[in-house]
This record gives sequence, structure tokens and C-alpha cells, in this order.
Amino acid sequence: MKLTIALVLSLSVVAQADQPVAQVTNTMGNLPEGVLVSFPGPPRLAGSRFLLSFSPDDETLAAGGPEGTVRLWAVATGTLKMVLRSQAEVSSLSFSPDGSTLASGGGDGVVRVWTVGNGALRDSLDVGGWGDSMSGHSVTAVSFSPDGRTLAGAQGTRIQFWDVDTGTRGLALEGGTHRNEDDSISEQEVFTSFSFSPDGSTLVSGSYYDGGGWVVCCGLLSLWDVRTGKRRDVLPHWLHVASVAFSPDGSVIAIDGQESCNDARIFCPWSVQLRDVATGALVGSSGGTAFSPDGTLLAGGRFPLDGQFAVGLWDVATGTRQATLEGHTDWILSVSFSPDGQTLASAGADGMVFLWDVSQHTIPMAVSTDGQVVAGPSAQAMLLPNYPNPFNLQTSIPFQLHQAFAQVRLNIYDARGALVRAFDLGSRPAGLYRAVWDGRDQLGKHVASGVYMSRLQAATVFEHRKMLLAK
Repeated sequence: MKLTIALVLSLSVVAQADQPVAQVTNTMGNLPEGVLVSFPGPPRLAGSRFLLSFSPDDETLAAGGPEGTVRLWAVATGTLKMVLRSQAEVSSLSFSPDGSTLASGGGDGVVRVWTVGNGALRDSLDVGGWGDSMSGHSVTAVSFSPDGRTLAGAQGTRIQFWDVDTGTRGLALEGGTHRNEDDSISEQEVFTSFSFSPDGSTLVSGSYYDGGGWVVCCGLLSLWDVRTGKRRDVLPHWLHVASVAFSPDGSVIAIDGQESCNDARIFCPWSVQLRDVATGALVGSSGGTAFSPDGTLLAGGRFPLDGQFAVGLWDVATGTRQATLEGHTDWILSVSFSPDGQTLASAGADGMVFLWDVSQHTIPMAVSTDGQVVAGPSAQAMLLPNYPNPFNLQTSIPFQLHQAFAQVRLNIYDARGALVRAFDLGSRPAGLYRAVWDGRDQLGKHVASGVYMSRLQAATVFEHRKMLLAK
């Protein structure tokens, strides 16, 4: 099962550019069905990734990232509706159930509450999860309760609740501590994520114990009674829990975490487990933590899939991968289903947001950061942003062909319009390709730092982008 991109949005702040290639690779090969490919190492921090959230009416997609802005796009057209400017990197996002309000967690430890209709900043709420000595650390998760009356934000050692209407502080869930013999604190529980149950009565949190900046042990999955603020159950089976999510019916929790080893000093492979809420029993495994609204699918892409940067869809009941969504050219940082389940959004480190039509194959549309359509439904070829950009020694230039072409060319030009490098790529079938340019001209000499232009020509179709070589 393969799905194609329905819409492409660029997250890049700096104009992206394109360059000539020393090699061209077709990345669209059929990927075999199978389990996820996990890898060792710590997760990407919330402040270094793009966050995605659909409005409840399916009409708006919010995307935030390290540059400190939240962009609101019209899903149907790809039009940029507005830009909300925060004073810090955006580390978490959540729409209220009625869609009138958007909450964003910041890298400065502040939850900002925005009025969606006019983009006005309604409130700024300090979580205070590290105390005065550690203020300013990222809000790792933010969410409205299902009834929309309560807003919660996690930072450091605390999950803080607020009344949405008044902004007054309410219940606070405090992390545990390990103490030395002299009663001084040796380790503190740090919250990485949380999720409300569908009925709002329970909150599940992911956390780990921090010993002065080091992850020392004991990642925890905790179930909290929202009314009393007390823990109902704890499952200490991970070194670190990156994210958690309730299934739509509230019976299963998906946990994205690093499994515990015999030796806690050793990092073990990351995996996603499905746990029964009532018993804590392992009921399956998957590769993602974003549930579809009907609870039958899980989407994710933090792990490379068969060596490819792709989004996977897994069947919750069987744990098998049902689809592989190829198009990103770098790490997948965030995925989110639309409330009607027909659209899946994915954000990548390549600076792009892809909207996938889950129900049928569609022709891609590309939209730049300012909302201008650069490749519409009639597009036959699309040149995607190069990465990295700016670059030093070499850069990758992805492009997508939606039909076979007898002749494909990729040229690189300098700022004066002079041809620097020309590549005749010959006949190419439909597919996603990645070209790598080593920063050399036609004679094999390294070119100077500066702005360059890449231009893709496929028959009568021309696409071009800027890129920056900085030595």
C-alpha cells in the first residue's frame, strides 16, 4: 500500500536553493512490509523539532518550530492564513476542542494562549517546573482537556493545570525525587510528555530521573487521577519515555521509549509499545504514537524505515506496517492525523510539511513559506528544498517526477546567471529522486561561497530554487 502526497508546505525561513549533482538516487523503491527499524541514542529534543496540530474542524494546520513562530495554513488550499510570533522556540502545540484557541509551549518555559480568529496573544502562563534556578527550560508538552475547560503544560518536574477561561493556576502534578542520606535531592523526575484520556479523568505521563543534567535511570509511565492529582499506577520499564498517547477509546496507550537493559548505563534500541490501560500488560508493538481518530492506525516516522526517511502506518490490532509514505529527505520530526482521519500531516528536518491523502492517491501541491503555490494539481515535476541549506562541502537536491520523462536536466547557476554545472540525467520514470552536488564546477574546481540557483528541466516543465554555499 503506497500513498502519495496531497499537499506540500515549506517550513523553511531562509529561501531554499538547489544545486548540481554528482550522483542521482531514486528513493521511491517499493519498501517491504515489516517491523520498524529502531536505532540507539537519545531522542530529538522538543525544542529542535517542528510540531503539528490540526484544528478540530479539519480546516487549519498549525506548525511551530525552533525559529519561534507558529504558522497557520488552510488545509484545502495550502494558503498561509497567519503567523503567530512567539518570543521563544515553539516546543509543543495544541488546539482547544472547539478550535477557537491555540496553546503553544515555548523554549522559555512559558505556555502562550492565542485566539485563532485574530491571532491575538491572550495569555502567557509560566509553568515553573524547574523553580527559579532553572526557569526558561522548554515546555515539553501542552494539551487541553477533552472538555476544553482545562489547559495543562509540562516543564521539568511539573505538569501544571490552568483554568482556560480565567488563566488561574489549578492542580499541579509534581515529579518524584531520589534523596541522598543527608536528605538532599540527588535525582529529580522530569516530565517529557503527557496525554489526557478521552473522558478526561486520567492523564498518562512519560518521565525519567535526572541527576544534575544526566539521565541516570528509571524512565516512568505514570497514570494520574486528574481530579485528585494522585498517581494511580506506575510502570517503570524504560530508560526514557519520549512520548505517550491514548487510543481514541482510552483502552490502550502507545509509548515511544527506550527500553530498559540489564545495565542502565547502556542505551538500548528505541521501540513503541502498546500497553493495556487497565492492566499495564503489553498488547502489541508499533512504529508510531499518533493514533488515527478511529483507533485502527498508528502513524510515526522517528525511526528510519528500511533505511529510508519515511512515514509509516501500522495496524494497531496486528502491529504490521500497512503503508510506507515516502517523500521526506531527512528525519521525520512530527506526524498528526486530521480529526476526520482522511489527512495525515508530517514534518521533516528537510523543512517540509507533507499532507497525505489517506483515502486515495492524489497529485501533489507545493506551497512555499509565504503561502504561494509553486506546484499545483497540474504539476508534472517538483523541485524540493535542498538540504542542508546553507551548506559547506555538499548538499542533497531532491526532486519528484509525477510521470515518466524522456529527458531530465539539472543545472546550477551562480548569482549572475552564469552556468556553473550542467547535469544530463537522461530518461527517468516517475518517482522521487535525490541529487547530490559536491560544490564543484564543470572543470571539477570548488566554487566560491555565495548564492546559487538550481533549475530542474523535465521536457517543458521548469522548476528552480535558491541555495547558499557558505565555507
